[in-house]
Amino acid sequence: MKTRNRSALMICLLLLFSLSMPALAQAETDLSGVSSTYQNEADGVYQDCAASTAMRTKFDCKCYAAAYLEERIKLGPEANPDEVMIPIRGKCKNIAANTDYEYESCLRGPIVNPILQNVDKQKYCECYAEKWSGLYSAYTGEHSARALSGLKSQAMTECTAKILSWK
Repeated sequence: MKTRNRSALMICLLLLFSLSMPALAQAETDLSGVSSTYQNEADGVYQDCAASTAMRTKFDCKCYAAAYLEERIKLGPEANPDEVMIPIRGKCKNIAANTDYEYESCLRGPIVNPILQNVDKQKYCECYAEKWSGLYSAYTGEHSARALSGLKSQAMTECTAKILSWK
């Protein structure tokens, strides 16, 4: 990639972290090295993410759109948008929002393990959320429901062992 195009890309990616794409289009920045088609696709990724509670909980939408744009430029025009999404699925995790979601879900849901029936639910859920956050932060594998379910099970198992040691 030419130095001029690489510089335009880097400016664009930096601005994406603080602006949505429509605002970026209005910024006084030379984006001649980045096609408007790619910018519009990245804007769509941002808008879809920001409009979805599930996506906002899983991902930092600005980071996700910037990662999409970077991957789109890397893969070129031959790649369809789905192909661009595959390599970025595990990037830009929103650790804080996802941990809050897991904590609230724990508090709302039943404790199904009979061993934990007389345990302080708030303490258990705090433990679970803390364990989940650490596991989710460190996880670099496939971002699938199956993989995340495994992390949840691991967090629950670790907290069950920890809470039983309190007794």
